[in-house]
Amino acid sequence: MQPSSSRSSSSENTPVVSPAQPEASISSPSTRAIQEQFATLKRLLTDQIDECREGTLRSEEMEREREHIRVEEDVQNEEMKDHLHGALEAQKSLASISSELTKSQGSFTTSFACKRSIFVELLFSSPEEDMEKIRKVVEETQKAQEAELAATLEENLRYKRQKHEELMEILRTR
Repeated sequence: MQPSSSRSSSSENTPVVSPAQPEASISSPSTRAIQEQFATLKRLLTDQIDECREGTLRSEEMEREREHIRVEEDVQNEEMKDHLHGALEAQKSLASISSELTKSQGSFTTSFACKRSIFVELLFSSPEEDMEKIRKVVEETQKAQEAELAATLEENLRYKRQKHEELMEILRTR
């Protein structure tokens, strides 16, 4: 029988609330304090969750910004590479042109100096003298162009003869 008596003593210590009792009797000061603590904890947890969400959103936004910056830097790097490649191509073209100019510089320099001195003279001469000088300049220019053309044609002819001889030699050896 002792087990039943221990049950009755434990039930005596715990207040039993029947469903018919009003709610006001449940709200003892200690219950209200617990409810207030629970509400406070709930608010604190809600605030912490909100702060975590805001922190996560800020982190995600910063990551998006960093990614955007990386993409912009990559685009700028590609543009710079393209620009440098274009500059190198232009430099090669300029070197080629410079080489060609160097080849023809001798005849050009002489022709240009001659023309320049004649044009300076034209500034201080009469119209008849001007016409004569212009005719001379035209003749000299034509002669210079003819000389350049003749040199180019001779060079081409020598090259073609050389190739012809090489081909003939190849045919003879077969």
